[in-house]
Amino acid sequence: MSSDEYSKPRSHPGSDCLLLPGDIVAGGRTCTAAQLRTELESWQSIFTPLTAKGIDIFPIRGYHEADARDDITVWNSFFSGSAQLPQNGPAGEVNQTYSFTLHNALFIALDQYQAIHTVNQDWLDE
Repeated sequence: MSSDEYSKPRSHPGSDCLLLPGDIVAGGRTCTAAQLRTELESWQSIFTPLTAKGIDIFPIRGYHEADARDDITVWNSFFSGSAQLPQNGPAGEVNQTYSFTLHNALFIALDQYQAIHTVNQDWLDE
């Protein structure tokens, strides 16, 4: 395979969703809100071929996103409307921590950057 082929998102035939466990953009501490939004837009365009096939994409914030300025405001604004993530997370973490069931599997996305390197255990236990 060429390096271009490695950079294209692929899915297994019959895939229904793709989970992305953070660090989906370069982001970082020097990243402005405008830069984070631009990086998320670029990220989204890369995955358009999959979403066009009906494959749902479920990202989770990593530290690259969490370290950017106004990260939660940008994240929540970007992942809204047709790109909205499940809204069933705990108070203060909605759109960052969430869960969903697909077929017979429960998927749980835990944002560990609300309180650095911790998760909302009470919500998880519910």
